[in-house]
Amino acid sequence: MAAPVADIIKIMEKLAPSRLAEEWDNPGLQVGQKDWPVNAIWVALDPLPDVVSAACQKGIDLLITHHPLILKPLKSIDFSTPAGAVIQMANQHQLAIFSAHTNLDIADGGVNDI
Repeated sequence: MAAPVADIIKIMEKLAPSRLAEEWDNPGLQVGQKDWPVNAIWVALDPLPDVVSAACQKGIDLLITHHPLILKPLKSIDFSTPAGAVIQMANQHQLAIFSAHTNLDIADGGVNDI
């Protein structure tokens, strides 16, 4: 049975609360909707176009990355740019992208502890 993206976000918030993130960071849901169903999850360091393309081809519902796709506010979404292509591809395939960056670094048992 599929869980909504929101349920996975709640689990991630317990593991690495977004309140722990550095002020300049942008963790959380990068692309998608909280009500999208999740049956399959992939984890990656970066939401690179090749990673997102492979996830879409495999029918993955949620990609959890360490580094965020969107770090600074976007001025435009141009599908010919790498970030724009990722956003377009993810949306077309209903692939949600979630990041846990500095909050995962600092969390107990997180990246810095490893």
